[in-house]
Amino acid sequence: MKKIKGLKKNLLLCLLVFSILLAGCTNSSSSKTITLYFPAGEEREEAFITSDIEVTSNDKIVLLDSVKDALLEGPVKKDETYKNLYNDIVSISYVTLENKLLIVNLTGDYFALSPSERLSLKAGIAKSYANFKFVESLRFLKDGMPISDESGKQAEDILISNLLTEMDDLSLNNDFQTYSLYFASDKG
Repeated sequence: MKKIKGLKKNLLLCLLVFSILLAGCTNSSSSKTITLYFPAGEEREEAFITSDIEVTSNDKIVLLDSVKDALLEGPVKKDETYKNLYNDIVSISYVTLENKLLIVNLTGDYFALSPSERLSLKAGIAKSYANFKFVESLRFLKDGMPISDESGKQAEDILISNLLTEMDDLSLNNDFQTYSLYFASDKG
Protein backbone atom coordinates (compact mmCIF):
# COMPACT_ATOMS: atom_id res chain seq x y z
CA MET A 1 0.00 0.00 0.00
CA LYS A 2 2.85 2.37 0.85
CA LYS A 3 4.48 1.55 -2.50
CA ILE A 4 1.29 2.48 -4.35
CA LYS A 5 0.96 5.75 -2.42
CA GLY A 6 4.64 6.49 -3.15
CA LEU A 7 4.15 5.75 -6.84
CA LYS A 8 1.05 7.95 -6.95
CA LYS A 9 2.99 10.76 -5.28
CA ASN A 10 5.88 10.41 -7.74
CA LEU A 11 3.47 10.23 -10.66
CA LEU A 12 1.60 13.31 -9.47
CA LEU A 13 4.88 15.13 -8.92
CA CYS A 14 6.08 14.21 -12.43
CA LEU A 15 2.76 15.33 -13.94
CA LEU A 16 2.96 18.61 -12.02
CA VAL A 17 6.52 19.29 -13.21
CA PHE A 18 5.60 18.34 -16.79
CA SER A 19 2.55 20.61 -16.79
CA ILE A 20 4.57 23.52 -15.39
CA LEU A 21 7.21 23.03 -18.08
CA LEU A 22 4.57 22.74 -20.78
CA ALA A 23 2.76 25.86 -19.56
CA GLY A 24 6.05 27.76 -19.43
CA CYS A 25 6.85 26.83 -23.02
CA THR A 26 3.48 27.79 -24.44
CA ASN A 27 2.98 31.00 -22.47
CA SER A 28 6.45 32.44 -22.83
CA SER A 29 6.80 35.09 -25.48
CA SER A 30 10.37 35.70 -26.46
CA SER A 31 11.30 39.31 -26.87
CA LYS A 32 13.57 40.37 -29.72
CA THR A 33 15.38 43.67 -30.13
CA ILE A 34 15.12 45.15 -33.63
CA THR A 35 17.50 47.90 -34.69
CA LEU A 36 15.96 50.50 -36.99
CA TYR A 37 17.98 52.72 -39.32
CA PHE A 38 16.84 56.25 -40.10
CA PRO A 39 18.56 58.45 -42.69
CA ALA A 40 20.57 60.98 -40.70
CA GLY A 41 20.54 63.66 -43.38
CA GLU A 42 23.21 65.23 -45.49
CA GLU A 43 24.38 67.71 -42.88
CA ARG A 44 25.17 65.06 -40.26
CA GLU A 45 28.42 63.14 -39.97
CA GLU A 46 26.88 59.68 -39.55
CA ALA A 47 24.83 58.06 -42.32
CA PHE A 48 22.12 56.67 -40.04
CA ILE A 49 20.50 57.30 -36.70
CA THR A 50 19.71 53.98 -35.03
CA SER A 51 16.90 53.24 -32.65
CA ASP A 52 15.90 49.94 -31.03
CA ILE A 53 12.43 48.54 -30.53
CA GLU A 54 11.32 45.41 -28.69
CA VAL A 55 8.97 42.99 -30.43
CA THR A 56 7.40 39.96 -28.82
CA SER A 57 5.40 38.43 -31.64
CA ASN A 58 6.62 35.57 -33.79
CA ASP A 59 4.07 36.32 -36.50
CA LYS A 60 5.87 37.58 -39.63
CA ILE A 61 3.12 40.03 -40.61
CA VAL A 62 3.04 41.57 -37.13
CA LEU A 63 6.84 41.88 -37.10
CA LEU A 64 6.95 43.54 -40.53
CA ASP A 65 4.17 45.98 -39.63
CA SER A 66 5.83 46.79 -36.28
CA VAL A 67 9.00 47.83 -38.11
CA LYS A 68 7.00 49.87 -40.66
CA ASP A 69 5.10 51.70 -37.89
CA ALA A 70 8.28 52.38 -35.92
CA LEU A 71 10.05 53.71 -39.05
CA LEU A 72 7.18 56.11 -39.65
CA GLU A 73 7.35 57.36 -36.05
CA GLY A 74 11.03 58.19 -36.32
CA PRO A 75 13.86 57.47 -33.89
CA VAL A 76 13.22 57.48 -30.18
CA LYS A 77 15.87 60.16 -29.62
CA LYS A 78 15.51 63.07 -32.02
CA ASP A 79 17.28 66.39 -32.07
CA GLU A 80 16.55 69.63 -33.87
CA THR A 81 18.69 68.69 -36.87
CA TYR A 82 16.83 65.43 -37.58
CA LYS A 83 14.80 65.63 -40.78
CA ASN A 84 12.14 62.93 -40.86
CA LEU A 85 11.93 61.74 -44.47
CA TYR A 86 9.08 59.47 -43.46
CA ASN A 87 5.67 61.12 -43.21
CA ASP A 88 7.08 64.58 -43.95
CA ILE A 89 7.92 63.69 -47.55
CA VAL A 90 7.48 59.94 -48.09
CA SER A 91 5.39 57.36 -46.30
CA ILE A 92 5.33 53.58 -46.32
CA SER A 93 1.72 52.65 -47.05
CA TYR A 94 2.24 48.90 -46.77
CA VAL A 95 4.74 46.08 -46.71
CA THR A 96 4.00 42.58 -47.89
CA LEU A 97 6.05 39.41 -47.98
CA GLU A 98 6.06 37.11 -51.00
CA ASN A 99 8.28 34.13 -50.24
CA LYS A 100 11.46 35.91 -49.07
CA LEU A 101 10.85 39.08 -51.11
CA LEU A 102 9.61 42.06 -49.11
CA ILE A 103 7.59 44.53 -51.15
CA VAL A 104 7.62 48.06 -49.74
CA ASN A 105 5.10 50.52 -51.18
CA LEU A 106 6.11 54.17 -50.81
CA THR A 107 3.70 57.05 -51.18
CA GLY A 108 4.31 60.79 -51.20
CA ASP A 109 6.82 62.87 -53.10
CA TYR A 110 9.63 60.32 -53.38
CA PHE A 111 11.15 62.02 -56.42
CA ALA A 112 11.44 65.33 -54.54
CA LEU A 113 14.19 63.70 -52.48
CA SER A 114 17.76 64.15 -53.63
CA PRO A 115 19.45 61.02 -55.01
CA SER A 116 21.45 60.60 -51.79
CA GLU A 117 18.27 60.97 -49.70
CA ARG A 118 16.54 58.30 -51.85
CA LEU A 119 19.52 55.99 -51.37
CA SER A 120 19.58 56.67 -47.62
CA LEU A 121 15.85 56.06 -47.34
CA LYS A 122 15.96 52.73 -49.17
CA ALA A 123 19.14 51.61 -47.40
CA GLY A 124 17.67 52.45 -43.99
CA ILE A 125 14.53 50.46 -44.77
CA ALA A 126 16.60 47.53 -46.05
CA LYS A 127 18.91 47.56 -43.01
CA SER A 128 15.89 47.71 -40.69
CA TYR A 129 14.26 44.69 -42.32
CA ALA A 130 17.58 42.82 -42.45
CA ASN A 131 16.91 41.94 -38.80
CA PHE A 132 14.69 39.14 -40.11
CA LYS A 133 16.21 36.07 -41.75
CA PHE A 134 12.99 35.47 -43.65
CA VAL A 135 13.59 38.66 -45.70
CA GLU A 136 16.28 38.20 -48.34
CA SER A 137 15.42 40.90 -50.85
CA LEU A 138 13.31 44.03 -51.25
CA ARG A 139 11.32 45.58 -54.03
CA PHE A 140 10.31 49.20 -53.73
CA LEU A 141 7.12 50.46 -55.30
CA LYS A 142 5.88 54.02 -55.63
CA ASP A 143 2.08 54.19 -55.36
CA GLY A 144 1.86 50.51 -56.32
CA MET A 145 4.10 50.81 -59.40
CA PRO A 146 7.74 49.72 -59.70
CA ILE A 147 10.21 52.57 -59.24
CA SER A 148 12.26 53.40 -62.32
CA ASP A 149 15.71 54.92 -62.29
CA GLU A 150 16.68 58.14 -64.07
CA SER A 151 17.03 56.33 -67.42
CA GLY A 152 13.50 54.93 -67.14
CA LYS A 153 14.72 51.39 -66.44
CA GLN A 154 12.75 49.57 -63.76
CA ALA A 155 14.82 49.16 -60.61
CA GLU A 156 15.83 45.61 -59.79
CA ASP A 157 15.05 43.87 -56.52
CA ILE A 158 17.61 44.66 -53.85
CA LEU A 159 19.39 41.75 -52.22
CA ILE A 160 19.83 42.68 -48.60
CA SER A 161 23.20 40.94 -48.36
CA ASN A 162 24.55 42.98 -51.30
CA LEU A 163 23.14 46.27 -50.07
CA LEU A 164 24.48 45.82 -46.55
CA THR A 165 27.94 45.00 -47.88
CA GLU A 166 27.89 48.10 -50.08
CA MET A 167 26.48 50.29 -47.30
CA ASP A 168 29.30 49.31 -44.95
CA ASP A 169 31.71 50.91 -47.41
CA LEU A 170 29.52 53.83 -48.43
CA SER A 171 29.66 57.20 -46.77
CA LEU A 172 26.55 59.29 -47.26
CA ASN A 173 27.82 62.40 -45.55
CA ASN A 174 28.90 64.08 -48.78
CA ASP A 175 32.64 63.67 -48.39
CA PHE A 176 34.01 64.83 -51.72
CA GLN A 177 37.50 64.72 -53.05
CA THR A 178 38.87 67.83 -54.71
CA TYR A 179 40.58 67.53 -58.06
CA SER A 180 42.46 70.26 -59.88
CA LEU A 181 42.01 70.26 -63.63
CA TYR A 182 44.53 71.96 -65.88
CA PHE A 183 43.72 72.76 -69.48
CA ALA A 184 46.25 73.65 -72.11
CA SER A 185 45.47 75.80 -75.09
CA ASP A 186 46.51 74.89 -78.61
CA LYS A 187 49.31 77.45 -78.21
CA GLY A 188 50.96 75.42 -75.48
